[in-house]
Amino acid sequence: MTVFTFPYLEEYLEDGTVTFRPCVRIHLQGVDRQWRPFDLYADSGADITLLREADCQALGRELADGRLLLISGVCSGLIRTFVHQIPYDWVLVPALAP
Repeated sequence: MTVFTFPYLEEYLEDGTVTFRPCVRIHLQGVDRQWRPFDLYADSGADITLLREADCQALGRELADGRLLLISGVCSGLIRTFVHQIPYDWVLVPALAP
């Protein structure tokens, strides 16, 4: 079994406390074929990776062009999402830039 160690990103929460979450730097390819870096949470229990609508737009994609998928998780009810197949590449980095 391959084991990965992820760098932790320091985040300030709304209540003023600080938390640290494992992150990975990933490069996603936009429709213009340019690669863009994203720092995403490393969530080994996730079936899919969620991006914000603004991230979708930054990649030159229309959110609603994706396949509609209703998901559930830590909140009650279903969340409407749109699934896109996006080319990616990732590398582990020792520290993430602010």
